[in-house]
Amino acid sequence: MKKKLKNFWELYKEAGVLAKIGLVVIVLWVIIAICAPLLAPYNPTKVDVANSFIPPAFSEGGSSAHLLGTDEVGRDILSRLIYGSRISLIVAIVAGVLSMCIGTTIGLVAGYFGGRVDTVCMRIVDVMLAFPFMFMALCFMVALGSGLGNIILVLGITGWVPYARTVRAEVLSIRKREFVISSEIVGCSKWRVIRTHVLPNVIDSAIVITTMQMANTILSEAALTFLGMGLPASIPSWGQMISSGRSYIYTSWWLTMIPGIAIFLVSLSINFVGDWIRDARDPRLRGSK
Repeated sequence: MKKKLKNFWELYKEAGVLAKIGLVVIVLWVIIAICAPLLAPYNPTKVDVANSFIPPAFSEGGSSAHLLGTDEVGRDILSRLIYGSRISLIVAIVAGVLSMCIGTTIGLVAGYFGGRVDTVCMRIVDVMLAFPFMFMALCFMVALGSGLGNIILVLGITGWVPYARTVRAEVLSIRKREFVISSEIVGCSKWRVIRTHVLPNVIDSAIVITTMQMANTILSEAALTFLGMGLPASIPSWGQMISSGRSYIYTSWWLTMIPGIAIFLVSLSINFVGDWIRDARDPRLRGSK
């Protein structure tokens, strides 16, 4: 463990400024999401119509009691923003892991077994690529209905294609190497070879893709919620905050601008960190910097 932390620290010192800033933002995001009940000054669902449409404290007419203002029914924006970070974190991690498991499994099977199995798997990938991602997600949400569990499931089962294509390409190369061929000669079953020799050599790529896809997952959750097919209004989320505030964008800009900035910063930070991880795991890219 100590050696791994030391290696991480060495990689961190070699990272660019943008990657370091992105990592700091992500760490803060995770801490805020975990400690939301301690950090939020108000109940995020408490309605107080008498204090509706209060601007942020730094704007004219603002109040220090509500640092980021209130929405159309008097709910505190800061509290909803803090609790909304939990939803984004849960969706990004769980949906990302689900997509990784599905895509990696399909990529391993297609690349190792080849033949008709590979053909069938790749035709399924082609079908998935033939339809826009958001269109498929909307169709699934219409069929399943709104809710946190359903949105995680939908984003998980529609986001596995990049994993399958990348893992398959790597498996096609790995299965021809000596250590794989030797394992097959001594009588190891195909599933044992995949589990013990092939999977460990492709899991790094899958993890990098997961990091890169987390930003897309957050944006997709926000988009589905904005379109009314995501989370219900009773659950504070960044997408739901933008959706409910769009009718007041000209008079109460903070209702959409503040959660929009949060989505932008977190997504951008994840992309910065994802680029850094990709470069750190690939000596060729690291050496070209």
